[in-house]
Amino acid sequence: MIDGGRAVQRGSHERLVEEKEWLYYMLWHTQAQYYREGEGTV
Repeated sequence: MIDGGRAVQRGSHERLVEEKEWLYYMLWHTQAQYYREGEGTV
């Protein structure tokens, strides 16, 4: 994950979405909510 031009988080998607305080988690879940609302699943 890049933030301000620096690598701030690294790992697989599965690892990055485990940490609720991380930027990647917040961005992923913010985007994923639209898929869940529209189709019922991500």
